[in-house]
Amino acid sequence: MNYLLPGILLITVASGISYTAYRLFLDMKGGIFERFQSMPIAPSAVGPGGPG
Repeated sequence: MNYLLPGILLITVASGISYTAYRLFLDMKGGIFERFQSMPIAPSAVGPGGPG
């Protein structure tokens, strides 16, 4: 059990990070950030890395 639990937690964290990276890649490829830049909204509404 001492070896199993850290491994399971590591796999869980790694899969969450990889899924997030994959979705970010698809968003960047699909042009969602360019759409944000063309919208009439405040840059602070999008967050870091947004238009501005």
